[in-house]
Amino acid sequence: MFYSDAAPSIKLACREVGWRQNTSVAYVSKSNAVAERNLRSVLEGTRVNLEQAGLHHSYWSYASRHWCMAHNIQDHPEIKSPWELRFGEKFKGRIIPFGARIDYRTEPKLKPKKD
Repeated sequence: MFYSDAAPSIKLACREVGWRQNTSVAYVSKSNAVAERNLRSVLEGTRVNLEQAGLHHSYWSYASRHWCMAHNIQDHPEIKSPWELRFGEKFKGRIIPFGARIDYRTEPKLKPKKD
């Protein structure tokens, strides 16, 4: 289910990919409460990510993507996560907080063998 306003371009895109769409009625705030609440959650989560990491607002787009992914893979004992509902299994990757310092090494270049 995809929830959005009734914009023609979004309706067309949903039809092309085969998604069901639930739409809100323009200028009727009760009909778009679900979308507004989800948007508020993303905005609040993004602000918290930036504040806790101590990063400048220019990292907003990264903080927003991180929050959405973290929300989708969250582990809860009673509810299946959106990740689990889509892929049929729990997220198996590492869960890294936003703004964490990550050091990595690239593998040394291999010297070509003569023979």
